Amino acid sequence: MNEFEKYQYILSMLSYNKEGGSFTWKKRVGDDPTTRRFNAKSAGKIAGSVNSNGYIHIGIRINNQRYEFYCHRLVWFSETGTIPELDIDHINQSRVDNRFINIRMVSRSVNIRNSKLTSRNSSGVCGVHWNKRIKKYLSLAVGDIVGRSVHVGSFDNIEDAELAVKKFRREHGYTETHGRNYR
Repeated sequence: MNEFEKYQYILSMLSYNKEGGSFTWKKRVGDDPTTRRFNAKSAGKIAGSVNSNGYIHIGIRINNQRYEFYCHRLVWFSETGTIPELDIDHINQSRVDNRFINIRMVSRSVNIRNSKLTSRNSSGVCGVHWNKRIKKYLSLAVGDIVGRSVHVGSFDNIEDAELAVKKFRREHGYTETHGRNYR
């Protein structure tokens, strides 16, 4: 079974709620114990669970082999009929908001430009960190057009470093929500 057929197969078992961006399991046809057990336990219920990275994934067995599908990629396939070849970006940065109006297919560098503040950030400002050696705040932007970090500047105070990195991001196509911490 090729990738396209796997996507078609799992979607044949699911119903997509466009308003909520979620999938529910369809009732299966049959009277064997496995089908009855599935229908009693899962039919009509929300499919999938949130993984450790915060994305909803849906697991299924096909020919005795388990496959995992990210919900946002299934939504893309469901709405466009194509398997996404690039990243699927959640426009509002909420990894569980899988409404089609909230996702878009983008390159990795564009996806990075819509990322939120990471838990490793210690300054509280996206793209700014304190350099102990030179005793200055450094402004960096990640994911330029060739996928590398760009040194924006070194500053005596965090406010100037923040202004410089925000100006750089505006000029280089980052989203307004880049670096914000939405939950």
